[in-house]
Amino acid sequence: MIERGNILRRIDSPPYQPMYQLLIGFLVLPVFARTIGNRASDWRLIPFFLLVLAAVRVVPAIARHLLPFSSDLQAHWFRQRQLAKRYDSYQWRKLFWFGMGLTAYMAFFNRADRVGEMLALASLASGALGLFAWRRVTRTRPAAAVAAK
Repeated sequence: MIERGNILRRIDSPPYQPMYQLLIGFLVLPVFARTIGNRASDWRLIPFFLLVLAAVRVVPAIARHLLPFSSDLQAHWFRQRQLAKRYDSYQWRKLFWFGMGLTAYMAFFNRADRVGEMLALASLASGALGLFAWRRVTRTRPAAAVAAK
């Protein structure tokens, strides 16, 4: 039987982490359309997206404080938070997968508009820079790569 901690640890590392981040990006536009607005080129998508990014950080933090997790899993998450504080690229790389999800949704459902396209492009570009920078960090500092797993 797989322990809950092992499942959570796997979700937070490749190949599962990019998949759930892509799913979050994919769901941004339909959730926005259902909750806030459905007009093309709605500028409110940008603060909504920023709210999603904040929720991706805040919801796990609340869960870590409210739910009991093993000390091993808590130590793992602590090391990841330390990496995120030390290397901006560790966090920025998430934007690439959010941007991929946004792009996939717009392409699949033909829902492209100016604001969505700009948001997807900005996410992809900044996320790609984060991915490249993180790869450079893990090549020059192998301990960072080990700590991230």
